[in-house]
Amino acid sequence: MNDPVLQFPCIVEIVSPLHIGNGERLGWTSMIASGSDLYVIDERKLFSVVNENANAAAAFVAYMETSQPRISDYLTRYQIAFDRVSAYTVTLSGATPNREVLPFIKSTEFFPYVPGSSLKGAMRTAFLQTVLQNHKFQRLVQADVLVRSKKGQAKYADDDMEQRFFGPEPHRDWMRVLQIADTDAINSNALNVVEVQTLSVSGIGLRPKSFSIYPEVLLPGRTLRTSVTLNMYLLLDKTVGTVLNVNRAKVWTSQFVERCNRAAKEMIEGEIAFYQRYHETQLQHWYQHLAADLQDFSDRECLLWMGWGSGYESQGTLRFFDTGTQEQLRLNYELGKIVHQVCGMRVRHARRPKGSMRWYCRECGEEVDDRDVKLVAPFPKSRKVALTETDHRTPLGWIKLRI
Repeated sequence: MNDPVLQFPCIVEIVSPLHIGNGERLGWTSMIASGSDLYVIDERKLFSVVNENANAAAAFVAYMETSQPRISDYLTRYQIAFDRVSAYTVTLSGATPNREVLPFIKSTEFFPYVPGSSLKGAMRTAFLQTVLQNHKFQRLVQADVLVRSKKGQAKYADDDMEQRFFGPEPHRDWMRVLQIADTDAINSNALNVVEVQTLSVSGIGLRPKSFSIYPEVLLPGRTLRTSVTLNMYLLLDKTVGTVLNVNRAKVWTSQFVERCNRAAKEMIEGEIAFYQRYHETQLQHWYQHLAADLQDFSDRECLLWMGWGSGYESQGTLRFFDTGTQEQLRLNYELGKIVHQVCGMRVRHARRPKGSMRWYCRECGEEVDDRDVKLVAPFPKSRKVALTETDHRTPLGWIKLRI
């Protein structure tokens, strides 16, 4: 018998520039900037066109052996139209990339989409941030987190929290009840390449770092279709209750819109306070408008913050713990800027730490005790923002899910 399911069609609306990477990087051997267009090379098309001309094919081998080759120079020399060898074209919004572009994840036909796993991952993070607002659960996991941090395994920092809340192992994870499909794939011309700056605290304000990155993004206003499915068999079958926390699954899956919006509200308030503290009025106002929009959401709409580009805050749970625990976690994981109180210079973990003598100050040339270092506030002190227009900064990664 097929498992009974409830499926709800959904719309994903892009609220701020969204990038979901495929792990690759495009250099100037793989792309061409021409005016406001960026042509991304299809290697199969390129080799096919190059092999039409024996001289061009021989020259191509020599070209690839030059230092810092640019495919545009070769194609221009042999009068090969850019669109003949391109997989797709995207619009450059703002500055031309100075080195490389980070591509958006796409189907085999070069059509961008948002993976269901990314949507579900953002939802899991929102759930965890929401439950940590419960002081009882926060105190319960705090000891686990500290024990884990003493082992210095940052990769597994939140494993104990997740296991306590979602289930001790994957097949006992109650979020198996909730399934989110990949969105439909849309045409590549829906993508734009934007400049992304990293703003960092400097004195009483925020300043952009000297480098920028250039990802392919979906800009605000774009919409994609997906579906959310509830596997009712896992909720109704009595034997499943011995494996999954069915009661928790029922509560959280039936209220996931409310829980996601609660996490979003808490994060928005934190971002407003951050930008207000450092006199960044443009981004402060952006978040204030988002907070106002959130108040007008229906009971079928929720905000999610996707992880890329939103920095530590998008996935961090550190801020939910008390000050002492936060400081201990920063020391154990070497988070943020930590300086030697004697000289004020940054310290690093020693190669062979001895108890609390686990820091090394290069300036003083000596190992330093925990008591002799200082945690520099604020943490985190940087945010990634997109430049969608001239001097117009926008946060990244916000989407609206409408059921």
